[in-house]
Amino acid sequence: MTDQARLLAHRMIGAYASGWFPMEDDTADTAEQMAWHTVELRAVIQPTDQGIARTRRSLKAHRWTFDVRADTDFDDVLTSCAAPRGNGQWLGPRLCDAYRALREMGFGRCFTVYDSADDVVGGTLVVTIGGAAFAESTFHRAPDAGNAAVLGMIELLYAEGCRLIDLQYLSGDHFRRFGAVEIPRGVYLDLLQLAMEPPDPRAVYIPRWLRASTVV
Repeated sequence: MTDQARLLAHRMIGAYASGWFPMEDDTADTAEQMAWHTVELRAVIQPTDQGIARTRRSLKAHRWTFDVRADTDFDDVLTSCAAPRGNGQWLGPRLCDAYRALREMGFGRCFTVYDSADDVVGGTLVVTIGGAAFAESTFHRAPDAGNAAVLGMIELLYAEGCRLIDLQYLSGDHFRRFGAVEIPRGVYLDLLQLAMEPPDPRAVYIPRWLRASTVV
């Protein structure tokens, strides 16, 4: 891991905590020149047991046979999220190295979807600070695996005491089915500061479907 990657990772933590997020800029050579973004309407999910149950019903998740696990096959999830898509590529080599550095520091995480053959078929790349999570990217290789990745992420983060999941912005209605809403930037920053406090383990709710298994 290079010093440049570690430097960028440290800057990313400060940026996330201040309401900013990075995107790769091909013209930037250093962490200081990384493209930092914010939006006036921030898309977030505030997990609740009722909201999760409602999402499971709407997606008919009981029919799925996927297994969603936290923090496994991180590099597979990272490189899959970084693969070029029709809308371009925001996650380039420098940011990938920075996310690996965040992983080493305990902030970079993933939620990985496996099929019945135990092959990776989807996943979500996430950064967590206290009880706040920043969902960066999702990929899927099988039908419904993308939905399973997002729902599994929400369930598992909620079980850990997560209070706020930041989606940055809504490009369509897809994430609304998971309870995503848009809030003004000022409101978001207030919620973010509260959410970044370490979760109280005594207040953590364990959903029924997670008590014995992570299968969704």
